[in-house]
Amino acid sequence: MRKNLFNLLFLSLCFTVSTSTVGQEPLTLDEAVSGAYTTFAPQGIPDLKWIPGGTDYSFLDGSDENNPKIMRGFMDGRPDEVIFDFKMVFDNFRASGFVPPQEIVIPSFTWMDKDHVLFSYSGQYWRFSPSWDYIEKYISCTNRSVNRDISPDMTMVANTIGNDLFYSTKTDDTIRVTTNPEHLVSGQAVSRYEFGINKGTWWSPDSKRLAFYEKDESQVTEYGFLNYGPIPAEPIPTPYPMAGQSSETVKVKVFDFKSGNTITLMTEGSKEQYLVSVAWTADSRGIYVGHLDRSQNEFELFLYDARTGEPKRRLFSERNERYVEPEHAVYPLEGTKGEFVWFSERDGFQHLYHYASDGKLIRQLTEGERVMKEILHYDEATGTLIVSGTDGPLEQVIYRVSIETGRMERITKRPGYHRSQVSEDGRFLIDRHSSLEIPQDIRILDMEGRSMRELLSAPDPLKGRAVGTTELLTLKAEDGTDLHARLIKPSDFDPDKKYPVLVYVYGGPHVQLVENRWLGGASLWMHHLCEQDFLLFSLDGRGSSDRGLAFEQAVHRQLGRQELADQMMGVEYLKSLPYVDEDRMAVHGWSFGGFMTLNMMLRKPGTFQTGVAGGAVIDWRFYEVMYTERYMDGPEDNQEGYDESALPQFAGNLDGDLMLIHCTNDDIVVPQHYMVMMNAFINAGQQVDMFMYPGHGHNVRGPDRVHLMRNILNYVMEHLEVENG
Repeated sequence: MRKNLFNLLFLSLCFTVSTSTVGQEPLTLDEAVSGAYTTFAPQGIPDLKWIPGGTDYSFLDGSDENNPKIMRGFMDGRPDEVIFDFKMVFDNFRASGFVPPQEIVIPSFTWMDKDHVLFSYSGQYWRFSPSWDYIEKYISCTNRSVNRDISPDMTMVANTIGNDLFYSTKTDDTIRVTTNPEHLVSGQAVSRYEFGINKGTWWSPDSKRLAFYEKDESQVTEYGFLNYGPIPAEPIPTPYPMAGQSSETVKVKVFDFKSGNTITLMTEGSKEQYLVSVAWTADSRGIYVGHLDRSQNEFELFLYDARTGEPKRRLFSERNERYVEPEHAVYPLEGTKGEFVWFSERDGFQHLYHYASDGKLIRQLTEGERVMKEILHYDEATGTLIVSGTDGPLEQVIYRVSIETGRMERITKRPGYHRSQVSEDGRFLIDRHSSLEIPQDIRILDMEGRSMRELLSAPDPLKGRAVGTTELLTLKAEDGTDLHARLIKPSDFDPDKKYPVLVYVYGGPHVQLVENRWLGGASLWMHHLCEQDFLLFSLDGRGSSDRGLAFEQAVHRQLGRQELADQMMGVEYLKSLPYVDEDRMAVHGWSFGGFMTLNMMLRKPGTFQTGVAGGAVIDWRFYEVMYTERYMDGPEDNQEGYDESALPQFAGNLDGDLMLIHCTNDDIVVPQHYMVMMNAFINAGQQVDMFMYPGHGHNVRGPDRVHLMRNILNYVMEHLEVENG
């Protein structure tokens, strides 16, 4: 009866690919974790990039390990030629005495123009001309600095040391811009990297001024981390604004290199507002800044005078009763009179909007049930934008969009996931493409999507290894909503057997687990586990990304409720499969996925026999202001939502084996979550397992990651009584 019911309810659409055959050597866990981005990653072309001033491109040829070469490729089919080899570079380094020979490694580089490259190594920058066979020290930047940001003319580097902002030139490596007291921080990202913020400095296009964030953390409560290395352990007090508490206050300042003066933009409004989407105008005279109120319901975009700091005009506003989430800066259109493009979700999906300099909307440029991701290029001559975006929830493709008409055409025709670089003249793009069936191929396309040159068709990096099938499923929820899922089976799958299942879950905003890319977006450790006679299942429920605003906002003020319903729908689908052993099911996730692991274990007891929750949020009152108040509002405004989503109250419901994992220096989901949950289990008389990783942040990186994954998978296999192969 159940099987017939779910055949009708889900109407599952399934795409399957198998990457190997039975009888081949399985991946060890060490190989699956340590080799995921090296040995067993799809082949690529290192340092592939366009050369300025034309349609030639360069790439690294490492076939001679003793002397790698940078090659030039041509669009007209001529044979590749050597631009320079690294012996030439090393000889110049040695002759100049800049770096001891034993310290020389292959440095990264950027094309400055068609004749010069800029090398960066150990905080220093050198200009090299292959035609001159000459290298010179170009910018001297202390290796103590971080947050480096090179100027558009490539003559200076903005950077931070401690809480202060500096810049470096050819002759001076630490020119101070700010002298801050302890609670002020300049030149770094603010708002805990929310709202698309990933840095704290912005160069004017003419390189004459530098805009930067300044945040005042004096009113933010400090969280008491510990450094366990010294005897005794030393405190590491870290500002951490929890939901409902006082947050940092932010200003945008501008440093003028000619005068040496710094001005502050006159951003009037509440001290608790967020200043986001910072960008310069194309003429370097003005700065765009978005104002977002703390409730995140009201957004306003202003233009400021970069010389005086005065507001020139309010351009427009957006409002949403749940939340507005600006994640992009203004994109100025060069060659126009101050026109710009703005990303907005105002019509339900993230699209592009063309504005005049006075803030008047000219037209909506893109539309439909797709999400625009990034503007890659603007061709002033043709008025064309090249944009990456989705075409259906599982694919990322490349579009061209006319500024004049709003006409949108898809450039990349093949299904799957595309990442592209556009040539300087806007005529061609280097397209990196993968799909469930294709590890990676790299081609040069014209703007009609025609393949002009095939640079690489990567072989299967898992050839010769036992890796099973990956199926992409479209399941129907009870209300008819499509939910996308991924099911991995072992290479020797037998439909007449009963298999245990691990459900790998995230379930929260800004993450999508299931995509039409290589391996369906799955990690190699998942395939390792499946070769131990497991099935592995993941589902992107409501709240996850790339499905539009209504899909994401369905979880507003009630984190964990709709997500739980969607994940349990996936579980019921699994139980409908004749080869699933519903008495041997486990669930694992990290961060929001850790929250969902506990949510599923405690609010649907008996469904899972085993769970491993890593870095789990257990009470949203303990999580950071910016993220939490977007999705839950403030604790004082949504006490019922916070109360319902808090997990300690359900500790007594535990029916199965559970391990909690946390990192001692997790400054995203602070260890208080772990401790409060453990105390709840103790008070409820529940026995659970626990593991802490000293010194790690929000996840376990580096060599210790193999230990983490072995810890998780051994626990799952042991408690589901599966022999570890």
